[in-house]
Amino acid sequence: MIIEFSCRNFRSIKEPIHFSMLASADKSLPYHLINKDFVPESIKDNILKFSCMYGDNGSGKSTFIMALAALQELIITNSVVQTKEKLVQLPHKLGKDDTTDFSILFEKNDMLFWYELWYDEENIYRECLYFWPNGRRAMIFERGGNSMKTTASFKVTQALCEDKLASNKLLLSLAAEQDPDSIIADVFDFFNKDLIFFNEADNNWVEYSAEYMESNSTFKKIVIDFLNDNHVPVKDIYAHVETLPVLESEIPDSLPEAYKKVLRTRKKKKATIKLIYKDFEVNFEEESDGVRRLIQFIGPVMHILTSDKILICDELERHLHPRVIRYLLNLFTKENLRKAQFIITTHNLDMMDSRLLRRDQIWFTYIKNAQRSTEIYRLSSLNGIRKVEKLNDNYMEDVYEKLYCNS
Repeated sequence: MIIEFSCRNFRSIKEPIHFSMLASADKSLPYHLINKDFVPESIKDNILKFSCMYGDNGSGKSTFIMALAALQELIITNSVVQTKEKLVQLPHKLGKDDTTDFSILFEKNDMLFWYELWYDEENIYRECLYFWPNGRRAMIFERGGNSMKTTASFKVTQALCEDKLASNKLLLSLAAEQDPDSIIADVFDFFNKDLIFFNEADNNWVEYSAEYMESNSTFKKIVIDFLNDNHVPVKDIYAHVETLPVLESEIPDSLPEAYKKVLRTRKKKKATIKLIYKDFEVNFEEESDGVRRLIQFIGPVMHILTSDKILICDELERHLHPRVIRYLLNLFTKENLRKAQFIITTHNLDMMDSRLLRRDQIWFTYIKNAQRSTEIYRLSSLNGIRKVEKLNDNYMEDVYEKLYCNS
């Protein structure tokens, strides 16, 4: 689970921003909190299951999501970056000669970790990884340039990496590759497997759902019930998936070479889905856009819910009806849920309701006009807001932005 994330000098984000899934002292909607049984003892505060971010167009909501995705992409693709090959850096227009900085506090396999990275196109200047065994912070590694230090427990990993470390190589990615049985590999798996980004343009979620339905009859029934609950009266679904190689012609020329190498090693999946109604069948491609999106979403969502992953989506209302969004919110806030989390950006004001969300779950982006730099703040951080006030009305009247600017 994600606990905190910080970023500096990335696209419209110039100065550091700090995002947190730590809950405030608010006592409302307690089922929106992750059960303490699944939170590491070193974390004394409650952790939220769900957060959403609002903001004007162009204020940086998508940039916040992109920052998380950029950190993930750096880590999982770094193993194929060649020596002296440039890293992908997207600094603020006023920060081209500066580093981009990321840090993230997260939980994996009941252990708390903190990872920090400062880099530019050519060099990694700082990279640190800490963990909390027995509730106390301890170093796994610290790296400045091409020099590193570790504790005695990780000397074997250090020896495996020393001769291979380069100015553009992440120690995290290298160590996970060289010592796959170490705890560092668990950290790599968090970025590789636990952060799930929904991007309608390039995801394979239809194939994911089809494969899940084909192999698991219980899940297929869940999908059918889900569709029925959302006014799609299907009786059965046929689903089949075949695996095919990625063709060179399918790899965009505009991609960096490091990304192309990753794609060449992967396989693609082709799904065949038919929805069976009472008197006829419909191929997936013939179905309405809304039904296709429901099927596209449901497979990964159910897997995320049952496997403690984090779903991250930019402007969810572009993909789903508000009723379905509420349905998903209810799924993520069920009391028996373990550690799954849901982080979205949205313009959907129906959700900005104290009956649906706690104030510490609502975030806003704000663009500073002088430097066109994105800042973020949380509703629960603002003073002078009464509990009886209509949150969405205040938002439309810029009450929160004025309070933030005057704080």
